[in-house]
Amino acid sequence: MKNTTLILLIIFSLISCSSQKVKSKIIYTLPFIVTERIYEKLKTIDNTDGISFTLGNDTGENYIIYINMPKQDEYKFWIENTNRAILIKDKTYPLVLESDEYFSYPEDEKLVLRKLEQEESIKKITVMRDNVFNVRFNLNGEIIK
Repeated sequence: MKNTTLILLIIFSLISCSSQKVKSKIIYTLPFIVTERIYEKLKTIDNTDGISFTLGNDTGENYIIYINMPKQDEYKFWIENTNRAILIKDKTYPLVLESDEYFSYPEDEKLVLRKLEQEESIKKITVMRDNVFNVRFNLNGEIIK
């Protein structure tokens, strides 16, 4: 009887593990000239481990891509939990959207939901990007500036 119970427990464990979804990355590719400009900048950085990118919009219809140096603060939450990546040459880097910074919270989902339910304050951060490498471009791939 113990063996049967143990075998059933193992089978149910294996079935539940196999039915879990695997998180897949969404790969972003930018216009060639933009990718080249970013790649040239990356070549000037000694260690690119931990680098991530943020993609946003300006007040017009242009996009801005920022290089983020490795983070040790709350911003790291978004980098570790994003399923987006940007492809530069043959390497992918984590990609966070600027809208994530505006409309989400750098905390675990369950914690945020519990805080909302209990009307507790939720952590919010503001990102300042002074003197940060960025490329502004339009949908046609033209670099603006």
